Amino acid sequence: MSRILVFGGSGLIGRHLVSKIDCVAPSSQDCDVRDFEAANALIKEVRPRVVINLAGQSNPRLCQDSYDLN
Repeated sequence: MSRILVFGGSGLIGRHLVSKIDCVAPSSQDCDVRDFEAANALIKEVRPRVVINLAGQSNPRLCQDSYDLN
């Protein structure tokens, strides 16, 4: 089993990375990185030596609008 866990493996950078290395790269449907319990459970299951987080929102307006800063 791979000891590298990549969040955001289906994104622009992630796709290139996961094609080059042996890793576990769950989709956002398999593990939403914003869900602490789900991410923590996956980390405990995989027991990676390295976690790479490439997950992010590619639409800045959508990202800003999803948080109420007031």
